Amino acid sequence: MFFRRFWRGLALSLFFPATVCGQEIVNLRAQIPALVAQAPAPQVSAPASLTETAIEIAKPKALDKKFWALGIALNTAMVLDARSTFATFERCNCVESNPYARPLYNNGKAVTYLGLATFEAGLMFLAAKMRTTSKKKLRPIWWLFPVLMTVGHTQAYLHNEKVGR
Repeated sequence: MFFRRFWRGLALSLFFPATVCGQEIVNLRAQIPALVAQAPAPQVSAPASLTETAIEIAKPKALDKKFWALGIALNTAMVLDARSTFATFERCNCVESNPYARPLYNNGKAVTYLGLATFEAGLMFLAAKMRTTSKKKLRPIWWLFPVLMTVGHTQAYLHNEKVGR
């Protein structure tokens, strides 16, 4: 539907540039004040029931102490993991075993830290959206993915400290 209108408008503007399309724009511009004057005023109404208001009040804020503490723990574990990985590369002739992180580590420290920080920021954004969603099943588990990633980074840090010693 969109593409049909797009190609039709493009064809009309190519074959009849001043007559069809230009006239339509002039006609629309002339009608705008009349359309605005005829528009009804917006209606403000009370909520349908008190339960909707209670649900809105019960929604937790996304950015509170728990959220920031989890974000700090996640980023700390990520930095420790990345630093220990680079230290392991210097100690021994090792390679990154994670196929998703390997391209980051192969391109240097700046790319690695930028890529990991971007991923962690996206993960925390997802957690914030899950925490304030209207879907009741997602709200209680908003913390699950950041905690799992923190545990994963911590395990990788501990593994890297043992390798090559």
